[in-house]
Amino acid sequence: MSRIGAATMRTLLVAALLGLTSCASPTPYQPMTDGQGYAQQQLEENRYRVTFSGNTATPRETVENYLLYRAAEVTVERGYDYFVLADNQVERIARAIRGERRGIPEARVREEVVRYGGDVLETLRGWFRPLEVIASLAPLLGLFGTVLGMIEAFRQLE
Repeated sequence: MSRIGAATMRTLLVAALLGLTSCASPTPYQPMTDGQGYAQQQLEENRYRVTFSGNTATPRETVENYLLYRAAEVTVERGYDYFVLADNQVERIARAIRGERRGIPEARVREEVVRYGGDVLETLRGWFRPLEVIASLAPLLGLFGTVLGMIEAFRQLE
């Protein structure tokens, strides 16, 4: 293999590796974009739902810290002194079922269950992006290998 060919192949390999590693960076603390980041929704005058969705490279602890940080920001922005964690997703469905037993109208219970289901679907959709990236890159990496193999085969014919 010639010296120029080896340098070119090393450069291409490094570029491919850099491209792959850039896909695996954790979600930064940012407003919701493309299903990743934080969002808040006002539920009542002094009650908000704060959410954060991260990608597969974002550790759970980081997501929880971002949630708490965003809740603190919303608290200060609205002029309050403190915030209280009211529930988590697991409790929501249980509360809705208990609400039905306590005589809360079926329409309201149904609304809470549908809202919870929508949140779960949103979380699952957050996993689509990494899968799309993998599905897009796999054929390109195969093609890249084929091209490198053909280059090497033609070099050996010379």
